[in-house]
Amino acid sequence: MAKLRGTVAWSATLGVALLIAATSAVAQQPASFDARFADLIKAAKAEGQVTWYQGVLEQGGTGFATHFQNRFGIKVNHQFMPSGPIYERFRTESASKQNIADVFSSGDAGPMLAAMKAGYIAKYDTASKSLYPKGWVYDQPNATAYPTQRVQMAVAYNTRLMKPDDVKVLATWKSLLDPKFADGKLALGDPTRSLTAFSLYFYMLRVNEAAYGRAFLDKLAAQKPVVYSSHTQEGARIAAGEVPIGVIVDIIAINQYDLGAPIAIIYPSPTPVILQHTGISSNAPHPNAAKLFLEYITSEEGLIEWKKSSGGLTGLPSVDAARGLKYTSEPWYREPKEFFIAEDGTRDMQEEYKRFAPIWKEVFK
Repeated sequence: MAKLRGTVAWSATLGVALLIAATSAVAQQPASFDARFADLIKAAKAEGQVTWYQGVLEQGGTGFATHFQNRFGIKVNHQFMPSGPIYERFRTESASKQNIADVFSSGDAGPMLAAMKAGYIAKYDTASKSLYPKGWVYDQPNATAYPTQRVQMAVAYNTRLMKPDDVKVLATWKSLLDPKFADGKLALGDPTRSLTAFSLYFYMLRVNEAAYGRAFLDKLAAQKPVVYSSHTQEGARIAAGEVPIGVIVDIIAINQYDLGAPIAIIYPSPTPVILQHTGISSNAPHPNAAKLFLEYITSEEGLIEWKKSSGGLTGLPSVDAARGLKYTSEPWYREPKEFFIAEDGTRDMQEEYKRFAPIWKEVFK
């Protein structure tokens, strides 16, 4: 009996210790999104709706809007158009004080920066602002926009035609000049038709001219690459095996991989990144719902949901590293080591783009 009493006493002591430990662990865990933003959620629900203009992805936007609506019980009026048209609508309404949009997401840096300069985007610091890499948030004195999505320039290859040993030389972009990629084996998407693709050549011609420059472009043309009018077309041709390898916008290659194509993706260094930003309208009709939407889509929980809906990478690398897409589990996958942000808010990329187009057309006649 004494032994039994000792066991009961020990068990009771252990139970108390476990309870204390569990309570301490709970106390140390960060508060849930709902707990952190309880007052904002309440105010947003009172407004009842939020209107989101976005020019990033139609299907991804629809999926995220549905999730947000179900998650918070706040109606989302989701309006998608390509970046140019959706910005023109946002600009016209903002300039005439006929504000409809609460939140604006742009697929290109130009429209977002123009909206910020014109005073159409509000200054708002989210709780997650400090988590983003330096320079990724457009942070101006009177306006702030957050990178919620990113695409990157990469090299994709057909795994039935090339093996990892064939492409391991591609640590940097200089290795595109390797003879094994000559005579129609290398595909390129026409960068005069894509600002995203242009970011790589901007780096070569303007940022690191000493290592690359016009001479590199001439040598690249001498490789006799196959130049496609679009990256979508290029990705389909690589997947079909018509060309074994190509420089491509990674989301195109990821989509082909997700469809079951024999595609592998590598990221030479530095990896050009195009960030797609989201901000609050400076005259949002539903300001609390707008703030909640921005807090959520920039939070870890919200970015994970955006990632599920969009099928691409988010604007927060730590989220992508913790919850990688399917292709990142492949044995050939390697994380990018170094990023290059062309559209960082300090350059007039539209003007740079205009200067570049004639050079490209002259080299790749």
